[in-house]
Amino acid sequence: MDTLKNNIREIIAGNNLNEIETVDKRIAVKQAILLTLLKAKKDYTKTANEIDELKGKKQQLLIEKAGQEVRKYIKKIKVYEDRFSITFKSEISVDIERAS
Repeated sequence: MDTLKNNIREIIAGNNLNEIETVDKRIAVKQAILLTLLKAKKDYTKTANEIDELKGKKQQLLIEKAGQEVRKYIKKIKVYEDRFSITFKSEISVDIERAS
């Protein structure tokens, strides 16, 4: 399962992989600090907030890259009341029925 996650991450992240790895490392460091603070029964609010901010940054990086990848292959998306239609740049179209 870890291999699958890593492969997906590499495909999505592409050029952002180094930046995402840097954020992951910063999260790991902050989590270690958080554990130390918890064990010492000290205030950990600031560290927890920093971890949340880093996770948000990572999510944003992944979303941006995914959007770039989608634009490479998809020409247009049409939304209808009962379905939506995706047209790829190769001119292949796929209709997907809306779940009821």
